[in-house]
Amino acid sequence: MSQHWLRAVGLGLLLSLTVVHAAPADGDGVSAWNTLGTSLVDFKGCKSDKDNNQKEFIKQAYKEAHRIVDVDGVKANIHWDSEAAVEFFGPQQFNKDQQAQIQSVLANIETVQTGYWFNPFGHSLQVRCDNPKNNCVGGVSAYTINPSGKEKPYVNFCPSFFRQYTLDGVVNAYKDEKNPDVKWNVDNYQNRGLIFLHELFHVDIAANSEKGMPNPKIYDIRIRYDDKDREPRGPLKAYEARYAKLLARFIPRTKGKNPTSTGFWVQRNVDNFSRFAMAKYLEDKIGGYPFLPLIYDTNVQPLYPDPRPGKTSFVGFQAGNDSDVRLDVDTSDVDALEGETDVDLTHTTDEIFEIGEPIAFDEYPESYKAAYAGWMDLLQGKSDGTCKVQVEEIWTCEDSASNLYASVEVRDASGNIIYTTPGSASSPGQPINDGHPLEISASGMDQTLTLIGEHTNDYIQFYYGSASWTSSDTEGDASCKLVGNDWDKNGPQGCPNGMAARAAEGKPSKDLCLAMSDSVKLREFKMLTTWRMLESTSALAVDD
Repeated sequence: MSQHWLRAVGLGLLLSLTVVHAAPADGDGVSAWNTLGTSLVDFKGCKSDKDNNQKEFIKQAYKEAHRIVDVDGVKANIHWDSEAAVEFFGPQQFNKDQQAQIQSVLANIETVQTGYWFNPFGHSLQVRCDNPKNNCVGGVSAYTINPSGKEKPYVNFCPSFFRQYTLDGVVNAYKDEKNPDVKWNVDNYQNRGLIFLHELFHVDIAANSEKGMPNPKIYDIRIRYDDKDREPRGPLKAYEARYAKLLARFIPRTKGKNPTSTGFWVQRNVDNFSRFAMAKYLEDKIGGYPFLPLIYDTNVQPLYPDPRPGKTSFVGFQAGNDSDVRLDVDTSDVDALEGETDVDLTHTTDEIFEIGEPIAFDEYPESYKAAYAGWMDLLQGKSDGTCKVQVEEIWTCEDSASNLYASVEVRDASGNIIYTTPGSASSPGQPINDGHPLEISASGMDQTLTLIGEHTNDYIQFYYGSASWTSSDTEGDASCKLVGNDWDKNGPQGCPNGMAARAAEGKPSKDLCLAMSDSVKLREFKMLTTWRMLESTSALAVDD
């Protein structure tokens, strides 16, 4: 029997990026200038031996770079209140004048993708391994040159580049790591694709920033700050996430162009872009946003135990006034990079970001504050046993006793998927009707999670052991709020026999529901149910 359902809308998946051409994207300030692709050419000095094929290694890194940026929320539709955007570009009221250009750079970089050797109209990027500027020293893995005139820009890859992880290799190495200080640190996911991506942002034709137009050129911005002993540090290049986040977290003291504009600085530093893209790519791969390195106020949000293990996961600061901010940053693992010669003056700037007062925490969106509190709990061992359930609810044209379905994904406390609704060509999901509720049991769940859809007052009933709540609950241990748009309470339209059911008056089904219950025990079981309704689709998440 054929079935019809109301515009069933699935949740968008976070994909990844692939870098090698610069093509059009929708939105203001985005130009379409490289729709034909970019070919890697020359490979001067690069080996192609059977046992040491540097040429093939570089080609694969090129494809992986594109995978990292080929993600919705990166190449287009940046959600400026998302954790990644806030941490790498600052709260949006501090970057609103630069948002169009930031999106434009990422959109253009995403269009950098493999061209074809027989296409005479595409762009070309020269690849070298012969170190023409003698810059392969210390920790340098690659460097970029934007020559003048008609010469081709090139990226030179150093010997250390060929010892880097593949993109999939580094994700698989850490995604199941039990130590949160390791798993959730985006800097631990360094890989060959990310290094290539870093260099692509420096290529003017890739970022569409030649001569600083229409986008500003992207540099290795340098920063200066006082350490915990009040000793001046820097100027240091804002490499990797720990330094990139400082540009987005503090107001600059520098006397210069737009000294109080966070957006002015973050849109000019390469690793604010590359680490933002990598963090968004990882969200879908490891089960959440990789929030480390974490910048925190040691007076307001102390971490215990202190000090924590590891060199780069945490940056503590103390702030008195704009001239009395002290940072505790371990730089030992990046000191080698400070010896890098500025071989390409096109991505060197004399402007230095001097760290001033922090952006007040009250300036951050509520969603970020909630996420931040969760990170602090996780780091202090308070989040064991927290699970997440994501639910899509679908209303079909069948009889009212059997026309509600759900598609469900359950993740354990580590973010690993422990249950997902089986795919079916004959059904939109699993039934959640009164006579046929959905019951889910999986390894790691002490109780059965039960879902029942209700037409009257349009809600979903949840049970987990002795705990129960509905999507309409807005206060107490279980609380819900609508995120996105409500669906049509009149039910599916265009059904062969008229509407299958009609919701009674009352609160609509909610789409993001947070439920917390200390009485339920799945270890320290706390429920976080999140609903997100997209027209005819509801998305629920349960955090135990």
